[in-house]
Amino acid sequence: MKKVWVWKKIKERPENGEISNAMKHTLILIFLLVAQICTYAQGNQIEAKAAYLLAEESFATGDYAATLEYLNTATESLGSTNSKLLYLQIQAELEIYMTDRSYYDQVIKTISDFQNSADVDSFTEEKVMEVAKTKMLLIKEKEQDIKNKEEADRKKIQQDLNFHSYAFKSWPFGVTFDELKITHKDRRFFQKKTKDRLEKNTGLTLYYPNEVSLYWDSSTIPKNTYFNDIFGILTKNNIVKGYLEVIYWVDHNTENTSHEKSLADLDTMVANISAYVGFEPEYENLDNKYYKGGIYSWSKKGKTIKLHHTRYVNGVPCMRVVQEIIVE
Repeated sequence: MKKVWVWKKIKERPENGEISNAMKHTLILIFLLVAQICTYAQGNQIEAKAAYLLAEESFATGDYAATLEYLNTATESLGSTNSKLLYLQIQAELEIYMTDRSYYDQVIKTISDFQNSADVDSFTEEKVMEVAKTKMLLIKEKEQDIKNKEEADRKKIQQDLNFHSYAFKSWPFGVTFDELKITHKDRRFFQKKTKDRLEKNTGLTLYYPNEVSLYWDSSTIPKNTYFNDIFGILTKNNIVKGYLEVIYWVDHNTENTSHEKSLADLDTMVANISAYVGFEPEYENLDNKYYKGGIYSWSKKGKTIKLHHTRYVNGVPCMRVVQEIIVE
């Protein structure tokens, strides 16, 4: 019985060279699957190539954002990137970086990916070296940008301090006018009789010597009397808020200085103050038929520095500049 059973089992096996139906189905499915994978892979490669060509065209026309989009499409189609895609990506990102420094980290990452890519050897040593040099230059440029920003920040802080401390030497703000009379009784201003008037534009009271005639804010002042000295004190509720001083005076009748030279001197004063405090002034033109002039004003956080300049159209051919500082 046992031998019969063995013989029957052997007879049930397929004869040499025959394949069972199940095996046939399996082989057919494997063949179809491989064919489908090959077709899909071939299709992805075509899409990736097309996307890369479009990326090259976009780069040539200067559309770097589109270049990166097409390169991303190519990468997605392939399932991974390669050195060829990364090289073009570096070129596009460098162009964007030229106008947008926030792209720095992205460019450095792409360069590192290129250098570490498996097929980087497909590029010539010259091209690989070019990318390496670019990376080094970018890093050095970034370090310099950081230093420049730190220096600019320090300069800005110093300029803010300069503006805050900008004042007339030995003439304090915030004290009462009565206290100032006592502490500065020996100064020329308090050795003369003074009068006062309300300044409509600021609401401050201006005290000035009788010998000074104020036709407008730049004043008529006896030469050599108040030159480089205080001739006006501004108060509010008896608290000193500001001062006026003549800092430039040229009589073109007696001094060998032209109007053009005086105006150039004024430009230098304006430029120096702007550089010292860190910002440009506003300008109010006050030209009329009698005078040519105006006011430069630097204002910030309750403090104002002014330069009033005047030169006569008729009468005495002179030019003067009055500096005024007001602290609220």
